[in-house]
Amino acid sequence: MLEREKVTYQANPNFQPDLDGFDYVLERFLKPEPRMDIVKSLAERGVVPTSMTDVSEGLADSLLHLGKASGHGCEVYEERLPIDYQCSRVCSEMSKNLLPVSCALNGGKDYELLFTVSQADYEKVKTMEGIHIIGYVTEQGMPSVMVTPQNTTIDLVAQGFSYDKD
Repeated sequence: MLEREKVTYQANPNFQPDLDGFDYVLERFLKPEPRMDIVKSLAERGVVPTSMTDVSEGLADSLLHLGKASGHGCEVYEERLPIDYQCSRVCSEMSKNLLPVSCALNGGKDYELLFTVSQADYEKVKTMEGIHIIGYVTEQGMPSVMVTPQNTTIDLVAQGFSYDKD
């Protein structure tokens, strides 16, 4: 969105960008906030995550990193991915072929926390404000997949930017 406005401005220096309605998206991108509120809430409930990372290079990338570190796969459900309506709006404005779920999986700079908990802590976290349970960890050696509303399984692939190419 910012690149689009920049190109328009370069073509016409009198152009004033119209970013009304994009406050949430711009603020999330330009002024990310670490989710210390979530960390504090987990601590207050006595929950120690079994793994945790921030979603900085897309959800798929973060899920795959956790899986690589643990040797486990995961199964996440497309309809459970928390995608803000303003993010959906940006996706549709940028391209008719760009789906919000693709942006969530492969976008970045969200700086939300992705974490796992033991099954024993599930009851403690399932009603926490700001927590979205999107799936579960699978057996060791299983792939990381997303399940669509039509019950189709899609292998997760990190398509966002990555510093390491291993």
